[in-house]
Amino acid sequence: MADLCRALGIVPRGGNYESVYDYADELGIDLRRLARPTARHVTDDEFLAAVEASTGYPDLCRRLGLRAYHTTYRRLRERTRQLGRRLPAEWSRPGPRPSPGPRGGTGATPFAEHEFRRATLGNFSIASVIRALGWQPCGTTYARYAASVARYDVDTSHFGGAGTRVLFLLDKLAPELAANTTNRFTDLGRRLVTVGLKTWECERCDITEWQGQAAPLELDHVNGDRRDNRLENLRLLCPNCHALTPTYRGRNRGARLTREFAAPDATPAPLKMEQLALL
Repeated sequence: MADLCRALGIVPRGGNYESVYDYADELGIDLRRLARPTARHVTDDEFLAAVEASTGYPDLCRRLGLRAYHTTYRRLRERTRQLGRRLPAEWSRPGPRPSPGPRGGTGATPFAEHEFRRATLGNFSIASVIRALGWQPCGTTYARYAASVARYDVDTSHFGGAGTRVLFLLDKLAPELAANTTNRFTDLGRRLVTVGLKTWECERCDITEWQGQAAPLELDHVNGDRRDNRLENLRLLCPNCHALTPTYRGRNRGARLTREFAAPDATPAPLKMEQLALL
């Protein structure tokens, strides 16, 4: 099952196993022969082979299809001791934080070098690196991070700065840029400018300043549907250009309602004599 998940490009873990099983049932494929790779389903030889090939606790968990948690690490150590083996001392072992060393510093135990370098290369913040290593960001793990950077001399120049904030804002903004949105999003125009999807200028007259200050701009929905927040349906306009659009302030909505509820064009038939007598 773990190999199948990797072939599908997903992480082998509990929730993904359920999704694969459900999808296989829909297609009529029998996956009962594929056992979930947990510690109790892996043979001793397979477990020891995974230990030999791994570079740390997170790597071993991935090979066995387990989630990288403290309790998982403890079970791995217990099974290793039952087999008469010990895990490498340089692995990132859970445990109490050591006391400060004689030369000062944190005295924290660094993470395993190979796992730490890989996590640092693929992330853009300290917290994301710590989570990638299977830990929760807190005082102890931040200290371990600092100790790892000092020991392994890892380059972290791609961390922090405005770029990281933009990536965070863009990831948060993406679900809002869709058609038929049900929520009213505030300050959407400025957030589009912040992440670089728009520039602060009128998309009709190109004005950027007015009387020495940044020109006030308004967010316009091209098709007049304020629930349609697709990027191609959004544009920033100055108040003058916005007022000249056919969709300004629901102008198109009123015209549509008028067409829907207007009287028919047919001329009514004249009243007959017996109808006139009743008046």
